[in-house]
Amino acid sequence: MKPILFLCLAANLTMAGDPKQAAIQGAGDSTSKGNPAVSASTLPTALPKGAVTERDGAGKIVRQSSASSTGAVTTRDANGRIIATSTTTTSGQTATTTHRDGNGRIIGNTYTSPTGTETTRDDRGRITITASTTTAGDSSTTTYRDGSGRIIGTKYVSPAGNVTYRDASGRICGPDFK
Repeated sequence: MKPILFLCLAANLTMAGDPKQAAIQGAGDSTSKGNPAVSASTLPTALPKGAVTERDGAGKIVRQSSASSTGAVTTRDANGRIIATSTTTTSGQTATTTHRDGNGRIIGNTYTSPTGTETTRDDRGRITITASTTTAGDSSTTTYRDGSGRIIGTKYVSPAGNVTYRDASGRICGPDFK
Protein backbone atom coordinates (compact mmCIF):
# COMPACT_ATOMS: atom_id res chain seq x y z
CA MET A 1 0.00 0.00 0.00
CA LYS A 2 1.37 3.43 -0.85
CA PRO A 3 1.79 5.87 2.05
CA ILE A 4 -1.02 8.32 2.60
CA LEU A 5 -0.47 11.46 4.62
CA PHE A 6 -3.38 13.25 6.17
CA LEU A 7 -4.33 16.87 6.29
CA CYS A 8 -4.68 19.08 9.24
CA LEU A 9 -8.21 19.56 10.48
CA ALA A 10 -8.49 23.28 9.99
CA ALA A 11 -7.42 25.58 7.21
CA ASN A 12 -5.02 27.47 9.50
CA LEU A 13 -2.95 24.39 10.34
CA THR A 14 0.42 24.35 8.67
CA MET A 15 0.98 20.73 7.60
CA ALA A 16 -0.28 19.71 4.20
CA GLY A 17 -0.81 16.23 2.87
CA ASP A 18 -3.34 14.12 1.09
CA PRO A 19 -6.71 15.94 0.94
CA LYS A 20 -8.79 12.77 1.20
CA GLN A 21 -9.32 12.93 4.91
CA ALA A 22 -9.78 16.63 5.59
CA ALA A 23 -11.96 17.27 2.55
CA ILE A 24 -15.04 15.89 4.25
CA GLN A 25 -14.28 16.85 7.85
CA GLY A 26 -16.72 19.48 9.02
CA ALA A 27 -16.17 21.82 11.91
CA GLY A 28 -17.36 20.31 15.15
CA ASP A 29 -17.56 16.76 13.80
CA SER A 30 -16.06 14.53 16.46
CA THR A 31 -16.54 10.92 17.29
CA SER A 32 -14.11 11.07 20.18
CA LYS A 33 -15.56 13.40 22.81
CA GLY A 34 -13.41 16.32 23.86
CA ASN A 35 -10.61 15.62 21.39
CA PRO A 36 -9.63 17.26 18.14
CA ALA A 37 -12.12 16.16 15.50
CA VAL A 38 -11.50 12.48 14.89
CA SER A 39 -13.24 10.42 12.26
CA ALA A 40 -12.19 7.63 9.95
CA SER A 41 -11.80 10.22 7.22
CA THR A 42 -9.18 12.24 9.13
CA LEU A 43 -6.94 9.40 10.26
CA PRO A 44 -3.81 8.28 8.42
CA THR A 45 -3.76 4.77 6.97
CA ALA A 46 0.03 4.66 6.66
CA LEU A 47 2.89 6.93 7.63
CA PRO A 48 6.36 7.66 6.31
CA LYS A 49 9.27 6.94 8.64
CA GLY A 50 8.98 8.87 11.89
CA ALA A 51 6.00 10.72 13.25
CA VAL A 52 3.67 13.25 11.66
CA THR A 53 2.98 16.32 13.79
CA GLU A 54 0.12 18.72 13.11
CA ARG A 55 0.52 22.29 14.34
CA ASP A 56 -1.84 25.24 14.35
CA GLY A 57 -0.99 28.66 12.93
CA ALA A 58 0.84 29.61 16.15
CA GLY A 59 3.03 26.51 15.98
CA LYS A 60 1.28 24.74 18.86
CA ILE A 61 1.01 20.94 18.48
CA VAL A 62 -2.57 19.88 17.74
CA ARG A 63 -1.97 16.14 17.37
CA GLN A 64 0.76 13.65 16.49
CA SER A 65 0.63 10.30 14.71
CA SER A 66 3.29 7.62 14.77
CA ALA A 67 3.59 4.09 13.43
CA SER A 68 4.66 1.05 15.46
CA SER A 69 6.96 -1.65 14.13
CA THR A 70 3.83 -3.63 13.17
CA GLY A 71 2.47 -0.73 11.11
CA ALA A 72 -0.30 0.25 13.53
CA VAL A 73 -0.75 4.03 13.57
CA THR A 74 -1.46 5.76 16.90
CA THR A 75 -2.72 9.34 16.99
CA ARG A 76 -2.38 11.39 20.19
CA ASP A 77 -3.75 14.81 21.10
CA ALA A 78 -1.62 17.74 22.27
CA ASN A 79 -1.64 16.32 25.83
CA GLY A 80 -0.37 12.91 24.73
CA ARG A 81 -3.71 11.09 25.14
CA ILE A 82 -4.49 8.43 22.56
CA ILE A 83 -7.38 9.68 20.47
CA ALA A 84 -7.28 7.08 17.70
CA THR A 85 -5.55 4.00 16.33
CA SER A 86 -5.52 2.50 12.85
CA THR A 87 -4.47 -1.04 11.97
CA THR A 88 -4.18 -2.49 8.48
CA THR A 89 -4.80 -6.06 7.37
CA THR A 90 -3.54 -7.06 3.92
CA SER A 91 -4.72 -9.98 1.83
CA GLY A 92 -3.22 -10.31 -1.63
CA GLN A 93 -3.73 -6.99 -3.40
CA THR A 94 -6.38 -5.66 -1.02
CA ALA A 95 -6.03 -3.95 2.34
CA THR A 96 -8.49 -2.99 5.04
CA THR A 97 -7.61 -0.38 7.65
CA THR A 98 -9.75 -0.29 10.79
CA HIS A 99 -9.93 3.03 12.65
CA ARG A 100 -10.76 3.15 16.39
CA ASP A 101 -11.27 6.09 18.71
CA GLY A 102 -9.38 6.56 21.99
CA ASN A 103 -11.87 4.27 23.75
CA GLY A 104 -11.33 1.43 21.27
CA ARG A 105 -14.67 1.85 19.48
CA ILE A 106 -14.56 1.33 15.70
CA ILE A 107 -15.21 4.66 13.99
CA GLY A 108 -14.75 3.47 10.42
CA ASN A 109 -12.58 1.65 7.93
CA THR A 110 -10.76 2.19 4.67
CA TYR A 111 -10.73 -0.53 2.01
CA THR A 112 -8.13 -0.47 -0.76
CA SER A 113 -9.09 -2.51 -3.82
CA PRO A 114 -6.66 -4.24 -6.22
CA THR A 115 -7.12 -1.30 -8.61
CA GLY A 116 -5.93 1.13 -5.91
CA THR A 117 -9.32 2.73 -5.26
CA GLU A 118 -9.75 3.58 -1.59
CA THR A 119 -13.21 3.63 -0.03
CA THR A 120 -13.63 5.04 3.47
CA ARG A 121 -16.75 4.21 5.47
CA ASP A 122 -17.97 5.60 8.77
CA ASP A 123 -18.94 3.54 11.81
CA ARG A 124 -22.37 2.80 10.29
CA GLY A 125 -20.91 1.50 7.03
CA ARG A 126 -21.84 4.55 4.94
CA ILE A 127 -19.33 5.58 2.29
CA THR A 128 -17.86 8.95 3.26
CA ILE A 129 -15.15 9.32 0.62
CA THR A 130 -13.74 7.48 -2.37
CA ALA A 131 -10.30 8.17 -3.82
CA SER A 132 -9.28 6.70 -7.17
CA THR A 133 -5.90 7.21 -8.79
CA THR A 134 -4.89 6.89 -12.43
CA THR A 135 -1.25 6.87 -13.48
CA ALA A 136 0.28 7.74 -16.85
CA GLY A 137 4.04 7.42 -16.95
CA ASP A 138 5.47 9.37 -14.00
CA SER A 139 2.36 11.49 -13.41
CA SER A 140 -0.78 10.63 -11.49
CA THR A 141 -4.26 12.01 -10.92
CA THR A 142 -6.33 11.22 -7.83
CA THR A 143 -10.02 12.08 -7.84
CA TYR A 144 -11.85 12.42 -4.51
CA ARG A 145 -15.62 11.89 -4.32
CA ASP A 146 -18.04 12.26 -1.43
CA GLY A 147 -20.47 9.53 -0.35
CA SER A 148 -22.94 10.62 -3.04
CA GLY A 149 -20.38 10.27 -5.81
CA ARG A 150 -19.91 14.02 -6.33
CA ILE A 151 -16.36 15.13 -7.05
CA ILE A 152 -14.83 17.02 -4.12
CA GLY A 153 -11.55 17.72 -5.86
CA THR A 154 -8.57 16.38 -7.75
CA LYS A 155 -4.87 16.07 -6.98
CA TYR A 156 -2.38 16.10 -9.88
CA VAL A 157 1.24 15.00 -9.45
CA SER A 158 3.57 15.88 -12.32
CA PRO A 159 6.58 13.79 -13.40
CA ALA A 160 8.76 16.36 -11.59
CA GLY A 161 6.80 15.74 -8.38
CA ASN A 162 4.90 19.03 -8.41
CA VAL A 163 1.44 18.72 -6.83
CA THR A 164 -1.58 20.76 -7.95
CA TYR A 165 -4.98 20.62 -6.25
CA ARG A 166 -8.20 21.60 -7.99
CA ASP A 167 -11.63 21.95 -6.43
CA ALA A 168 -14.82 20.45 -7.85
CA SER A 169 -15.12 23.39 -10.30
CA GLY A 170 -11.58 22.87 -11.62
CA ARG A 171 -10.10 25.95 -9.93
CA ILE A 172 -6.59 25.65 -8.49
CA CYS A 173 -6.85 25.58 -4.73
CA GLY A 174 -5.15 24.43 -1.55
CA PRO A 175 -4.83 20.81 -0.37
CA ASP A 176 -8.13 21.09 1.52
CA PHE A 177 -9.95 21.99 -1.75
CA LYS A 178 -10.80 25.50 -0.47
